Amino acid sequence: MMKLFNYLLHHDEGIDPTLAEWIHNVIDDFFQVDSFVLISIGIIGILTFPIILLILTRKYKQP
Repeated sequence: MMKLFNYLLHHDEGIDPTLAEWIHNVIDDFFQVDSFVLISIGIIGILTFPIILLILTRKYKQP
């Protein structure tokens, strides 16, 4: 799991593994669901917004 964090960094310094584990535990404790569920909800949310905008622009398009 730590290799994933090191790969996704945007700077040269590594992430503190204790801090990364703490953040992961806080998120897990707050939502109390599987990580797959959170990722799925995020992807659905990201894809839903542009689809709604597309539908609304076509519905209210000026002639």
